[in-house]
Amino acid sequence: MSADNGVYILKTKDGQIRVAHTNAINGLFDQKGNYIPEQITRHFGIKYTKNMDKAVRIATNIKKRLPVCEYGIQFLPYCDKTWDELIEETD
Repeated sequence: MSADNGVYILKTKDGQIRVAHTNAINGLFDQKGNYIPEQITRHFGIKYTKNMDKAVRIATNIKKRLPVCEYGIQFLPYCDKTWDELIEETD
């Protein structure tokens, strides 16, 4: 059975960079390849940085602690919405 997991880095329009370990990453996108705000906010939580080097260090530390990480560290496509816009769309 496949682990189907990875450590993902997402950058939003307002410069927030969020890191998450998750599986079934395809669930973050609709059939047209657009982000699903409810899934993004559920997977990426409240912590963020505005420093990409720090985000990569966080992702590396998460990956080191995992027994299996099938897809490694992945950078998701740029999100053209701010975090607040994503939150508003989930209401």
